[in-house]
Amino acid sequence: MSSSEPFLVELTVVLVKQRKLFLAAFALVFAFGVGYQLLAAPTYQYVTLIKLAQNGEGALLETSKGVITTIENQWLPQIGREFKDEWGYATEFGVKVTELGSSFVLLSSIGESSNSEEVDWMHSAIADRVEVSQSALETVARKKLQAQIEIAEQAMDAFQTINASESSGAGLLETLVSLKGRLAGMQSVETRVIAQQKERALGLGLPIRMVLMLLQAFVAAVMVVLFYYFVQRVSNALGSRKEQE
Repeated sequence: MSSSEPFLVELTVVLVKQRKLFLAAFALVFAFGVGYQLLAAPTYQYVTLIKLAQNGEGALLETSKGVITTIENQWLPQIGREFKDEWGYATEFGVKVTELGSSFVLLSSIGESSNSEEVDWMHSAIADRVEVSQSALETVARKKLQAQIEIAEQAMDAFQTINASESSGAGLLETLVSLKGRLAGMQSVETRVIAQQKERALGLGLPIRMVLMLLQAFVAAVMVVLFYYFVQRVSNALGSRKEQE
C-alpha cells in the first residue's frame, strides 16, 4: 500500500462523516458563484478600423508606427482630459492601438454594454484627429504632385514649340503620365468602422463557467471540511494534554 492511500482513506472517511458540512459549504460556494456569474455584466470588445492615406505608389504618407506613437503619446492623454471634462469622470476602459496589416490602424477597447456611448465618443475623437492629420499630409502631397505636373506640362509645351527631339519629348511625356497616375492613385484616409461591438461577449461560455464553478465549489467544500477536521484534532489534542497534566 502506498503512503498516499491511508491519507485518501482518512480523507474519504472525514468527508463521509462531515457530509452535511461538506454539502452546506458546496451549496453555499456554488450558489455564490452562480449568482455572481449571472449578475455580472458581460464585457465586449469594441473596435475601430482606420485606413491610412497612401500616395499614388501605394506607400503610406506616414508610417503606421508613427501614427500609433502619436496617438499613444500625444492624442490619448489630450482626449482623456477632454473626456473627463465632457462626461465628468475618467474613462472606465482603455484604448489599445495596434497595427493591422500594412495600411490599417486598429483601436480596441473592452467594456460593458453600458459603456458603448463612451467608447464611441473616445474612438470617434481619436479617429477625427487621425483623419485631420492624414488629410493635411495628403493635401501637401497632392499640391506637390500638381506642381510637378504643371512643370512637366510647361516643359512639354516648350519642347513642342522649339521642335525638340522625339526622345526628349517621349521622356517628358512618360514623366507626365507617371505623375498624373500617381496623383490619381492617391488614397485618402478612411475610417471603416467606429466602435463596433463584437457580437460575442469576452470570456468563456456560461456552460463552461458553470462546470468550473462546480469544481471550485467542490475544492472549497473539501478545504472547509479539512479545516474543520484539523481544528477538531487540535482541540482534542489540547484536551488530552490538559487531562494528562
